[in-house]
Amino acid sequence: MINILGFTRGTAKDEMDGPQYYRTYLPLRQVHRADNGIEAHIVTADKVIGIPNERLETTDIFVMTRMYHENIDPFIDVIHSYGAVLVLDTDDDLTENYKLVSGTGDVFKEIIGQVDYLTVSTEPLADLYAPYTKERPIVLPNHVDALWMQSVASKAKRIVEGMTMGVSGSPTHWGDWRVVARPLQRIAKDYDVTPILSGDMPSYMRFVADEEDRVELGGVPYSVYPVILKQFDAVLCAVDSTDHFNDGKSAVKALECMALGVVPICSQFKPYMELAEAGAPVYIVDEDTPEAWYEAMESFIKDKEMFNMYRDAGPEWVMNNRDMANCGEDKWSKFYSSIVDRLDN
Repeated sequence: MINILGFTRGTAKDEMDGPQYYRTYLPLRQVHRADNGIEAHIVTADKVIGIPNERLETTDIFVMTRMYHENIDPFIDVIHSYGAVLVLDTDDDLTENYKLVSGTGDVFKEIIGQVDYLTVSTEPLADLYAPYTKERPIVLPNHVDALWMQSVASKAKRIVEGMTMGVSGSPTHWGDWRVVARPLQRIAKDYDVTPILSGDMPSYMRFVADEEDRVELGGVPYSVYPVILKQFDAVLCAVDSTDHFNDGKSAVKALECMALGVVPICSQFKPYMELAEAGAPVYIVDEDTPEAWYEAMESFIKDKEMFNMYRDAGPEWVMNNRDMANCGEDKWSKFYSSIVDRLDN
């Protein structure tokens, strides 16, 4: 039996952010449920001190996502004293080589050189981190829990009637949304479309419509995020491909949209284009210009049959191709098993 212990800031969904949910909680939950000879549990980081030594001594792998501090050596030494290894995960560029995120980029680069394994969500992110790590980072693509998202979203009531389009995300998208701001403003004027702005918005996005004609939804715990996302008919998944910070980003936003029957209208960004090539119902704009974005939005407004086709195909495609329980758990289980095989040899 392989034993894994994962650390998160909290063990309830409303205590986790998206990365901790997708990269620690969800994979470990499914790995634990599968018939694979692996037992996985999650505790909050502040509860580690209270864990009995007997439990720690039987743990083979310790896992955490984006949880680190500068003086990590004693923590790693303790883990190694039990004959175990530490796996750190990140699904974004935290080196700060291209963009400040938390002001700790140099610390992070040192830490990923000390942990035993680093897992990431994309190959470009593995390329970015490889010069700093002991071994090449392991790529484990993001998968979602489609049934859970749909269950949460089913409790949502629409805030506004009629067609809704807009953007959703964190402050790191500040530059990504410049290309869609003006066409979204035009669409809202030319058609009966309500813009939705969800998450952390740059000030310029608030000019897409007057306050009474737009919907602003602030950041929320991931546990209720599906309720927010279900307010959209289409999400503008705009990514500035010239910004090297985005090189390592994944296609998780499009997966979340499709899982809920929300249409993702996407930039010509490699992860989104790979989804389209795999048959996913994501709409790729012809080029990243305001004119192309306007035409893409307009096409879904004018062609209801096309809109319905994309909307209806999303949940089934995600369930069959990028759902953690159906087709994601096996990748994580094989990775963890390979670690123990190496420890035994």
